Amino acid sequence: MVSVEVGCSEPNELIFRKAIDDINIGFENLLFVVNDLDNVKAAIRLAMNGLVLIGDRNVKISEVEVPFIHELRDIFEIVY
Repeated sequence: MVSVEVGCSEPNELIFRKAIDDINIGFENLLFVVNDLDNVKAAIRLAMNGLVLIGDRNVKISEVEVPFIHELRDIFEIVY
């Protein structure tokens, strides 16, 4: 999906809804992982599961605000 074709980009709710409509899966069945906190917050507001990817282990984000991981392989600890 290209944001120019949709007419908006993350964290705009419309791009998330368009993506969900295209794949026909409910928001609650998705895990959205990206390195942008605002985009993850937007996904969570739509009832998606979301994680922010923070590659720099010196950066701290409160897990109360939004769940995070430092490496993609950390997803397995959360999912399983």
